[in-house]
Amino acid sequence: MSKATDTDMQIAHRIRAMRLSRNISKQEIGEAIGTAKHTITRIEEGRSTLTAAQLVAVAALFGVLVSVLVGELPASPESGDAAG
Repeated sequence: MSKATDTDMQIAHRIRAMRLSRNISKQEIGEAIGTAKHTITRIEEGRSTLTAAQLVAVAALFGVLVSVLVGELPASPESGDAAG
C-alpha cells in the first residue's frame, strides 16, 4: 500500500470520525476488511491506503455508501462525519 494523497487523507478522516461515533474498534474494522488492527492505525494516520474492496467493506460495516466515504455525497447526521 502506498503513501496517502490528500483524497486518501480525507477518506481516512471520515473513516476515523465514523468509527469513533459508532464506537467501532480498529480491530473490528480490521476483521471486516481482512487486515490487522495496526494497518487500520496506519490508514487513519495516512501511512497506508485502502484497496477498493476494503473501502467497500468499510462502507458496508458503517452502513453507508462508498460515495459518503469518498466525499461525493454528504453524510447523514447519524454517520458521524465530522469532516462534512
